[in-house]
Amino acid sequence: MPRPAISVDAITLNAVARYATTTIDFADCALAAAGAAVGLPIITYDRDFRKFPDVLVKRPKEFS
Repeated sequence: MPRPAISVDAITLNAVARYATTTIDFADCALAAAGAAVGLPIITYDRDFRKFPDVLVKRPKEFS
């Protein structure tokens, strides 16, 4: 059986799904997918991340 030409991990697939269903930049979708996958917060002033219910978002002043 031939090997697939492209191999994609679960986080990348999650990022693509987020990008396909929102108007958020792909880079932000990738960060959101990675943060959600490992349970780490995204530290940012960007409000777009708050559109993802599975992503913990903190402002820089809240991170200490």
